[in-house]
Amino acid sequence: MLRLARAGSNKRLIVLHRDRDYLTDEDAKKWEVEVRKLGVEPFLTQGVDVESYLINAAHIHALNPQFEIKEVEEIISAVWIEHRNEQIKAFVNGRTNNERMFGRGAELNHGEIAVEASEYVHEKNVRYKHGKLLLKSIRGKFQQTGKGNIVSMKPTKFIQVDALAEMAKKAFGKIKDKAS
Repeated sequence: MLRLARAGSNKRLIVLHRDRDYLTDEDAKKWEVEVRKLGVEPFLTQGVDVESYLINAAHIHALNPQFEIKEVEEIISAVWIEHRNEQIKAFVNGRTNNERMFGRGAELNHGEIAVEASEYVHEKNVRYKHGKLLLKSIRGKFQQTGKGNIVSMKPTKFIQVDALAEMAKKAFGKIKDKAS
């Protein structure tokens, strides 16, 4: 696939995206090193999935000014709490699957993973926001206010990813800023 992508030019910048899911920091770094060995730039999401970037109060408010920023923050917080157990389950299952996939199943300590999951989710740790899960519920809460549906799938400066902006600059030169 890389040969096909590079056909005609060895100077093409190829970026490989992976949702971080529940990788440990160590496993994430190893993945990035392996991808760079292929001559490819890795892009690993900050949160569990790419949708986690959209769960940002300033971003949602910028696209939906009919909602006060405080109201947006309250809805995000309520949804986080409402889905706490689902996020813990996803963390435990995701981390367990990773440990098995990386050949560390024999060392697996489910209790330790569960405690870690509970701590991270309780702290509302941005790294472990499960965007796909939370975004659907956030949209529903906004609909219930009677002020309409929210827009979240448009760019704003609040969700810009510096690493991607640098890659774009490297590939295309100066980029015109279209984000609000």
